[in-house]
Amino acid sequence: MGKLLFQWDYSSYPGAQKYPHLFKPIQLGNLTIPNRIKYAATEDNLNGKDGFVTDAGVGYLRERAKGVVGGLCVMQGVYMDEKRQGQGYVGQAAAWDDR
Repeated sequence: MGKLLFQWDYSSYPGAQKYPHLFKPIQLGNLTIPNRIKYAATEDNLNGKDGFVTDAGVGYLRERAKGVVGGLCVMQGVYMDEKRQGQGYVGQAAAWDDR
C-alpha cells in the first residue's frame, strides 16, 4: 500500500467495532484512501448555469472530503454534449470541455 497522507483513529465511531473493514485503508491505483467510506454523489447546485464547475463547488466537495469520508467524493451526474441536449437540469455539470 502507498503512503497515507493522514491517519484517523476511528475506534470511537459508530460501527467501527461491528464493521472494522470499512475503516481500513484501500489502494485504488496509486492512491491510498484511509477508509472505504464514500461521500455519495449529490446535486449541490453550485455549478454555473453553463454547467461549469465553480470555486464554490470545489470548496463544497473539499469540505466533504475532510474527516470520515476518507477523501473519496464524487460530484453529481454530468452531461457530455456542447449543445446541452443531454443536460437534465440547469446547473448540471458539463463534461464536454475541460473548463
